[in-house]
Amino acid sequence: MAKSEALVSVVIPVFNGASHVMGAIESARKQTYRPMEIIVVDDGSTDSTADQVAAVREVRLIRQRNAGVAIARNRGIEASDGEFLAFLDQDDRWDSEKTEVQVRLLLDRPDTGFVFCLQRLILEADAVRPSWLTHEMLQEETPGIMPSTLMVRRDVLQRVGPFDALHSTSSDLDWFVRAVDADVHWEVTRDVRAYRSIHGENASYDLESMRRGRIRLIHASIRRKRHKNNGNGP
Repeated sequence: MAKSEALVSVVIPVFNGASHVMGAIESARKQTYRPMEIIVVDDGSTDSTADQVAAVREVRLIRQRNAGVAIARNRGIEASDGEFLAFLDQDDRWDSEKTEVQVRLLLDRPDTGFVFCLQRLILEADAVRPSWLTHEMLQEETPGIMPSTLMVRRDVLQRVGPFDALHSTSSDLDWFVRAVDADVHWEVTRDVRAYRSIHGENASYDLESMRRGRIRLIHASIRRKRHKNNGNGP
């Protein structure tokens, strides 16, 4: 087991995730890296999610009224202590060396503010394939620009700011665009270290909401760049 003095905080937001969240937690518990803390934020679940999570000794459970995934992630960040933060969605999984590989890169490259890893998409057996998911995508290793593949330095996260709840379906992508606009250097590690489950309840099935959300964040990025180019800072 790899050890370092750098604490990694893993934040797992969950809403009615009883059928998936224990798999996500188990993949975090099986990481080869230490020290690490796991924080699960239950966003007002009405199923057995909170009871399942509360039974896991190594996990800190935070409960809140339903407020959305961005608020849940931010709540987990506020409760965390790690120098590095990693995020894991309730229905995703990690390779056991994901944390170790990303910590090593960030320690070796102090100018890199955050890092993603490659991912593999997995269509669950009883799920209808969404229109955007091609057969080729299920066979390929792709860069995962998503929370479950991300590790970020705490000071960079504070510089870029929290996840924006106004972007209900794209707060993660909004954060990434803001980080790029702030000229934060980032990288993608080699090899598949995350597995994204497609099962019919994912927000990515709502293509219209995703389209509207991306239009909003593009407009916000344009405004930030204009503001910066006018000499008003980042």
